[in-house]
Amino acid sequence: MMEEFKEYLALQGKSKNTIDSYYLHVNGYNQWYLEAFGRDCSVLYRENILDYIGYLRNIKKDTGRTINCKISALIKYNELLIENEIQQDQVVSKKDNIKVQQTFANPSDVTKCYEAHYSIPQKSN
Repeated sequence: MMEEFKEYLALQGKSKNTIDSYYLHVNGYNQWYLEAFGRDCSVLYRENILDYIGYLRNIKKDTGRTINCKISALIKYNELLIENEIQQDQVVSKKDNIKVQQTFANPSDVTKCYEAHYSIPQKSN
């Protein structure tokens, strides 16, 4: 099924890096499932997806961005399972993504770094 997943992604125009990344992420889920339940994963279940996300957050301490990449891979895998009539339900979606807070540079810090780097003299009053 995993080779078929690679082909599915290629047909969707995904880059080689994305295909490789998604492949590894779905394999990671399958490995977690095997270790957690003692059998191979044949379909995705909502409850297991939520358990996996909890595992990634609380045990592996993955960042929100990393978890979101893994969720994206599972979304595509879920779509393939539905398309191949192996599964009927979409059990993972973008709604499962972790909120990631963006940090932005403070303009005054940027100015101070610029002035320090280029030795711009400070204005005197």
